[in-house]
Amino acid sequence: MRKNQITTINSSKETIPNGLSVSLDWISFTVSEDKITTFPDVVNLLGFHQEDFKKEKTGRFGYKSRYVLNTGGHMEILCNGCNEDMGIHVIVPGGAVSDLLTAWKEKRMIETPFGEKGMEVDELDYTILLDLLNMLSSKAKFKRIDLAIDNIGDLYYSCDEVFQKLEDKLFASRFRVYSRTAPAKLKDGKKEGDTLNLGKRSSDTFLRIYDKKLEYKAKHGIDFPESWVRWELELKNDRANMAVQKILEWKDLSSVCLGILNNYLHLTTVDAKGKHILDPKWDAFINQKQRIRLYVPSSPKTIKDLEIWVDKQVGAAIAAIVVSYDGKYDFFIQNMPKWLEKLERNNDYLKRLSQCSYANSKDKDSLEE
Repeated sequence: MRKNQITTINSSKETIPNGLSVSLDWISFTVSEDKITTFPDVVNLLGFHQEDFKKEKTGRFGYKSRYVLNTGGHMEILCNGCNEDMGIHVIVPGGAVSDLLTAWKEKRMIETPFGEKGMEVDELDYTILLDLLNMLSSKAKFKRIDLAIDNIGDLYYSCDEVFQKLEDKLFASRFRVYSRTAPAKLKDGKKEGDTLNLGKRSSDTFLRIYDKKLEYKAKHGIDFPESWVRWELELKNDRANMAVQKILEWKDLSSVCLGILNNYLHLTTVDAKGKHILDPKWDAFINQKQRIRLYVPSSPKTIKDLEIWVDKQVGAAIAAIVVSYDGKYDFFIQNMPKWLEKLERNNDYLKRLSQCSYANSKDKDSLEE
């Protein structure tokens, strides 16, 4: 990797040849590094100043302290968690993403030998967004990211057209459920919104398709001049982290976003022979991108499954640690008290222990000792 290269970067939103634009519309992550444990630490890490935030009277999500960005973008930094291992959680809604990118860009700006300012990045073809994601991927765990696809102008599908495809079974999807919400005024029946949901909001992958023009009118009281349909992929936990890895690997936000969408949904049509085929409009919509699967290994269900998982996934890493300690197990002995504390707070693992025949035997007593 080429370190400390200098480049000038101006945009974080990608517009692609088929007329769509793609952007990151939400990002939340948890920093749990030993060196970054306080509100000032995180503020400095991201390129902000402490005076950019206002401390609120109440916390949130088990954190005792909450700081909100002054600009009105509703970015939040949550710290002083009830448990020591909660780290510091940062929530950046769509309205604050540009504030975060601006702060990061200003932090990375340096004077160039040519008398101009440039941005120091790890890769020459990095954008501000890629450079930020690269830094965060080494210091934080992503909890949620939203990838937005904007169809401005009557280029592809309206909400009505997508809904009709779903009703007519002209689709293939990994999602199992869909719903539509279209609130309207009682006085005249005019729509105030129109949203299609695919999947469950509680799941780690969720798709929302909505009429952004109607939302814009409801929020600002102004008619947007063109039709505007937004597709939002909401990814959480492991799938959020895997999506970020793909974005950094491909260095192409639009290809990753459309590739993930193409993996979860296809809109189809029927040919002259009555056979379901891919809708040409859909192929144009996804810009002929290949499908990207965000594979997440299934978690172990029993202690035996856990043993198999450890053997396959981290066995070599454990061996490397033991070898580095000259065949001794000092690392594991030193960390066992901390791991046992985490075990006591993990109901999932405790349930697995209780279901194993040897969990209630002397083996369990020896483990606790």
